[in-house]
Amino acid sequence: MILSKKEGQDKISLAEGLRKAWTEVSRVMKPNGILVVMFTHKSTEAWEQLFQTLHASGFYATATWPVLSESPTKLLKNRANVNTTLNVICRKRSLKEEEIGYFKNIKVEFENKIKQRCKDFWNLDMYGSDFFVAAIGPSMEVYAKYRKIIRTSGEEVSIGDLITYTREIVSNFVLEKMLAETATALDIRSRIYILWRWAYLEALTSADDLLTFLKGVGGEREELESEKRIKIDKSKVSYLGPFERKNSLKWESSENWEVNLPLIDHLHISCILREEGAYEDYQKYLKFINVQNQLNHPFWKLTRSLVEILQPLQSSGKNSGKGRSKELEAYRKVLENIPDIKRTKEKPQIKLNGFLSKGK
Repeated sequence: MILSKKEGQDKISLAEGLRKAWTEVSRVMKPNGILVVMFTHKSTEAWEQLFQTLHASGFYATATWPVLSESPTKLLKNRANVNTTLNVICRKRSLKEEEIGYFKNIKVEFENKIKQRCKDFWNLDMYGSDFFVAAIGPSMEVYAKYRKIIRTSGEEVSIGDLITYTREIVSNFVLEKMLAETATALDIRSRIYILWRWAYLEALTSADDLLTFLKGVGGEREELESEKRIKIDKSKVSYLGPFERKNSLKWESSENWEVNLPLIDHLHISCILREEGAYEDYQKYLKFINVQNQLNHPFWKLTRSLVEILQPLQSSGKNSGKGRSKELEAYRKVLENIPDIKRTKEKPQIKLNGFLSKGK
């Protein structure tokens, strides 16, 4: 179904168009027939409408699988876009399947299903918006088993609630892949930063994309904007790197240094000091935040992971990535100037088209 926006034609809402389509499909399809839906959209609302209308029309998803529809080069260029089409396999619901699910009972099944499929997506070198979209499929496979899902309080769990919860599971999965056991110790600002770079790299996104992203990660747009972590220009959002935040971070005088900052702020201040040639202050700062001789400190794992995430910009030779390429070099310098880091025998991480996995 293609929604037309040509002048002179009546506008039709996505939900209304889908309902009409599924009603007609249900009328002509045999009881044991199979409906295959190919759908792509980056709006959470659109995905809600797809599965709500399928559910209301008597269909349920038995299986889903994502298909990347763009080349790797185009994927790197358009990381803010959704380049995945989700194939949804549906059957007609029978009266025997009109069961009510209790969220506390199916939560483990829900999490295990999504985590298992996340492993598949990870091995397929998916990332960013496409990864989040692909994970919607398995969550709806669980949802489709029930007429509705309710909490202990009796409140119904909506499809939107499940999609938000799915994004939380995906975010935690990705962080664990990149940071291993230190992922749980990472503060919220640092979690948001590394996940944003992994998801969007350097791409500008819409304000709606930001809100959708934050639903699964945490944090508030207003707080990020007031702390000068993001820049919003004509509804386009960019997440600021270390040198773009230079005027908002307290790096110039040791008298203004603070210990209790998000880890990403400590890293960005280290990058600025290193770039400014203030090497003595840089070394003092590492001692001040007590990371210089702690090889397993999350500070170093965060830095390594950001190097891996930003690596595609350099290998692609993109001119538009100058800002992030400078950021990449800054992170490398932070690592290179710690003697103990260079001598560590820890296995390196392997880069897989935007993904990270432990070296074997």
